[in-house]
Amino acid sequence: MGIVEKQFGSIPRAPRGEAWNDTRSSGTTFSLDKVLTLFLLIGVFSVSWHIARPGNINFTISDAAFVVVLLGLIGTSRLNLAPFAGLSAAWLFSLILMLGALFVSTLVNGEITRWLIVALQYSFAYLLLPMMLASFGHKTLQRCVVFYVLGVTFSQAVGNIANIFFDYTDTAPYLGNNFITGMGRLGAFSGNANNNSDNADTRNIHMCKQASEPQKKGGGGRRRE
Repeated sequence: MGIVEKQFGSIPRAPRGEAWNDTRSSGTTFSLDKVLTLFLLIGVFSVSWHIARPGNINFTISDAAFVVVLLGLIGTSRLNLAPFAGLSAAWLFSLILMLGALFVSTLVNGEITRWLIVALQYSFAYLLLPMMLASFGHKTLQRCVVFYVLGVTFSQAVGNIANIFFDYTDTAPYLGNNFITGMGRLGAFSGNANNNSDNADTRNIHMCKQASEPQKKGGGGRRRE
């Protein structure tokens, strides 16, 4: 049996429980799990805040929090290497195929350095983050949805309040050109007016979904067993 088949075998993996369920006997490990969960929630809370970064470096607070979580999971050998169970091999092959095609195109145009940057970003987003999220239980991931909604809501609240009292000339020197654009559009912490609108729409979808879940679970009098 090959290495890929061993790691990404066709036998689906059962969903993991909460990250600390298997290690409650160790106080140190239990504390580490709580720390990793905290950093995960911080990362999800600020994931839409693209302006929360040092200068022009494309590395945000959210990225830093996720790196801490990934290092903790790798250090304790609990990173889920097959987040999509039986489909993980196909997912990995598709990612390699995409990065390979990008490599060929950049090689033809002599932009290898640019490919290295893009490959690192795509690998982080499409390889490591799914593995990281799959390493936590369902309850923790539900909290992630709530914290994402709260993060976007906070960004919207600060942005809209700032838009009442300030304009582009006031915010641009401190928060960049796209917190409030020259045309008066609101980018908020996302740093892009279009992305800000998408984040708000996604937040509304999650809020509607979360609001409908208790009703589904509670069940009405007409529900048939």
